[in-house]
Amino acid sequence: MVKRVLIVTLLAALLAVPLALYAQEDNLPELILAARPGYHPEGIDWDAERGVFVTGSLTEGGVFTVADDGTVTPLAEGHEGLSSTGVHVDAERNRVLVAMPDFSAAQNPEAPGAAALGAYDLDTGEELFFVDLSDLDEGRDFGNDVTVDADGNAYLTTSFSGVIYVVDTEGNGEVFLASDDFAVQGFGLNGIDYHPEGNFLLVAVSGAGAIYKIPLDAPEAYTQVELEVPVSIDGMVLYEDGNLYAVASVDGAQAREVVVLGSDDDWASATILSRQETQADLSPTTLAMRDGAAYVVHAKFASIGSDPPVETFEIQRFTFEDLTSAGEPAGAGAEGGMTAAHGEELVNTRCTVCHTRERIDAANKDRAGWEATVDRMISYGAQLTPEEREAVLDYLTGGD
Repeated sequence: MVKRVLIVTLLAALLAVPLALYAQEDNLPELILAARPGYHPEGIDWDAERGVFVTGSLTEGGVFTVADDGTVTPLAEGHEGLSSTGVHVDAERNRVLVAMPDFSAAQNPEAPGAAALGAYDLDTGEELFFVDLSDLDEGRDFGNDVTVDADGNAYLTTSFSGVIYVVDTEGNGEVFLASDDFAVQGFGLNGIDYHPEGNFLLVAVSGAGAIYKIPLDAPEAYTQVELEVPVSIDGMVLYEDGNLYAVASVDGAQAREVVVLGSDDDWASATILSRQETQADLSPTTLAMRDGAAYVVHAKFASIGSDPPVETFEIQRFTFEDLTSAGEPAGAGAEGGMTAAHGEELVNTRCTVCHTRERIDAANKDRAGWEATVDRMISYGAQLTPEEREAVLDYLTGGD
């Protein structure tokens, strides 16, 4: 399963070459190794018009594109002393919006930080505007993520001060909303996205494990989305299927997962529909949605400043199929377990990364044999929860 992915990842890192690994019939890559030494992308979005991912860089700032073969190309230069974190492709206006903090403030509590926003032409990389919002509020700033509404206004979260800024299409900024609910210990405001039908924002306060719904026409009337357990979101996307896809820690856990949340009451409350484990040691931060698949970028925080620098950065695909309505996780059977259909999905999406479906189908093993095989693959790094393991085994053995 994932053993071959890990081997290919290691070889590509040693050779410092771009690479993509394909497995599924839709010809979308399972894994892209973005090859640019030491650039540590934290934010990502998908530019469907040009067929590339768009990322920022914690160490270099600026904007970059990543092709499916892993080639990283600079699109726009950044500003001295500023990283680039959240990015948002505004296809309607042919621009990308980029959140810019002073990353050193994340390690130094005495640093005042910064919150800036840049807008760049997607064709040429020309800077359309740059605005430093740090002086609009007295608190510490850390510009983190950005989204845009139907009129082109951009909304920037700041993680330390509990402030959301708004910037119009000409680059004029002001405080949109400030609240003590958002200013929690550690990182507060984080991921943000816009709901076009409801004309409201969904905003994550990661340090509190909370999500807030903020009406654009009455921001002071914001409400907290009711969750069954705390969900500490870093980056997130409100996708066209109405669900919220996020990289998050659930219920106080340290490890991050890819989580899908849904709501059947206009985001007064939300339920976790599906979860998948990530390679937590690689620092997954956020994701981009591409043709129904979630692509997670890994910032590799622990390796920032390493000598030699990290050569490649994983952009990994996660697929969620047959998501049902809020309150019933996809694949749940009558007794709450995973169905055989979900087991087949797991085999098709996780196992075929390294093995052909024909090879799997040709194997003749009893349950004990499959248990030994699956457990060996998990020891190599295959990402299966205990419940998913049982679903795979039930499918491979016909429920025996």
